[in-house]
Amino acid sequence: MPNAPQQIAESLIRAHDQKEYRKAEPVFRRALTIREKALDAEHPDLAKSLKNLAVACYRQKRYVEAESRYRRALVVLEKTQGPKHPEFAASLGKYAGTLRNLKRNDETTEVESQIKALSAGSN
Repeated sequence: MPNAPQQIAESLIRAHDQKEYRKAEPVFRRALTIREKALDAEHPDLAKSLKNLAVACYRQKRYVEAESRYRRALVVLEKTQGPKHPEFAASLGKYAGTLRNLKRNDETTEVESQIKALSAGSN
């Protein structure tokens, strides 16, 4: 008999594969709630849950909520993995795309400059 985390993971994989973000969102929210209770506020797995929820919101064109989830995930990733980690850079790119959709052009430009600087520093 599968355990609860395994059932959640299987449900998320099915919903993601079928691009059913409305179905995936409540599961992402549940996973985030569980991780917020079980993990330290700066745990990398918490950042994963935040990013998953951000993607679900973004795909449903709920950019304001996606932006806040990405921002929070970036804080955790920067503290736990550092700004030069590929996962941080990838998340920063998604954050910039979200800002672009919110028409926050000055912030988008700042984040894109940060991405370029990180990219130049890793070469």
